[in-house]
Amino acid sequence: MSDSNPPAEPNRNRKRKSDLSSDTPSSSSRPPQPVPISSGSSSQSSSSITVENVILTLSTPHEKKDLNANNIAEKVLTFTEEYGEKVAASIGKAWLLVRMEMNHRIGNPDTCEKTWEMAQMMYVRLFNWFKYYEDSEDKEEILKLHVDLWNKWFDIDYEQLWNDSDFLKEVEKKWQELEMLNSNPSAEPNRNRKRKSDSSSSSGPPQLSPMSIRSSTESSSSLTVEDIIGTLRKPLEKRILNEDAIAEKVKEFTEEYGLKVAASIGQNWGIVRDEMNPRSAVQYKDMKTEKQIMYLRLFNWFHYYEDSDEKEEVLNLHLELNERWLYEQEWYDHLTVYGVWRKLWKPLGIRTIDVEDVTTRVNRIIETYGIPTKRIAILIGKSYATFTHQMAHPSGKRYEEMTPGLQEFYVRLLNWLEFYKEDWQRVSVLQMHKKLWREWSQKEEEKQKERKEWIAKCIRYNFHDAFRYDLSLD
Repeated sequence: MSDSNPPAEPNRNRKRKSDLSSDTPSSSSRPPQPVPISSGSSSQSSSSITVENVILTLSTPHEKKDLNANNIAEKVLTFTEEYGEKVAASIGKAWLLVRMEMNHRIGNPDTCEKTWEMAQMMYVRLFNWFKYYEDSEDKEEILKLHVDLWNKWFDIDYEQLWNDSDFLKEVEKKWQELEMLNSNPSAEPNRNRKRKSDSSSSSGPPQLSPMSIRSSTESSSSLTVEDIIGTLRKPLEKRILNEDAIAEKVKEFTEEYGLKVAASIGQNWGIVRDEMNPRSAVQYKDMKTEKQIMYLRLFNWFHYYEDSDEKEEVLNLHLELNERWLYEQEWYDHLTVYGVWRKLWKPLGIRTIDVEDVTTRVNRIIETYGIPTKRIAILIGKSYATFTHQMAHPSGKRYEEMTPGLQEFYVRLLNWLEFYKEDWQRVSVLQMHKKLWREWSQKEEEKQKERKEWIAKCIRYNFHDAFRYDLSLD
């Protein structure tokens, strides 16, 4: 925490309204008590409840063999949609995924100890919720913090996941389990149905390559998760986004419909709803990246699906869509600016490069996803003028015949295409373009400083090729 001393925690010591039943933890149990800020007056009350206190309480460890997953699931499934959304956000999870996990848990003889690692974390937090807050006088005040708790959990969880090398394997394993549980004759056809309207329109959704961890058996004429994801992430470009109009439309959603739409765009319905009621006066261009993503996807939802014949078909895929968005976000959050920069910077080495093929592939991505060309130029640390000229008017020269600067240009593009195999990964990396530009600029300043020192040294000692310093850099 940022404070030198942890905040006071009178909220943990208040009397419970009622004892939980025997299958929940004893009401006498308490989480570890942090040292109070001061020995202030006893009048300090629920106003002292902080996000940090709640996080610490919900993180209290337990022996996994002691967690009765079935009992937890039964209690969670009694929640209303609105209450479930807030509790789920308070433990850092999406309500749809919590509810799905609880439905699958009922009747499963396996203990929580055998459950997927991320689900274990969910059960521990739910266990602590029932133990410390469900029947507590502090519950309502804690629920008011659900958005702040969600954001804090997001930071904590992904910092932890970054250090977990087996995380993506666990994700794949869990999804395979969920797909097996969800696979039945009545659920599968929704992926293979024909579109109700022609998708060949110029404003239609772009196609995304299938995820590497999933097999794609859908025909080109079916509405797939990849189709929908590509549409919902389509750049704003010259279209006008009216933040207030979006907020007014979202306010009209019912709870059930709002949950499905939010899942379809990879968002938490409780957070979406709170953002729109009331909407802040911040304009789209001034919003933080997370909110820009929310508004852009909602904008595309209203533009492409809200009044279309495909809406019900898309909503039938809301769980699959939510899983896909979560996977992409988790993959993206594992990236670091320096890590991406190192890959884009990597010298050609023994590899070969076909300049014409690189140009063709990059132009295809630009046309397919409507990506502003300036972003790619910034991504690889090159000028917009150079990028647009090379894409529109290739010189026809072989790589070996190019200047060092152009060789570097094409190597970075090749690295972008080769190190990020799927189109969705290449598009995701583009979100870092501004941060990468700062990284390139810093390296370029260091390079120029070294170059000046080299030239001065060459002039002083009468070395040859003083101005060919760049050729010696890898």
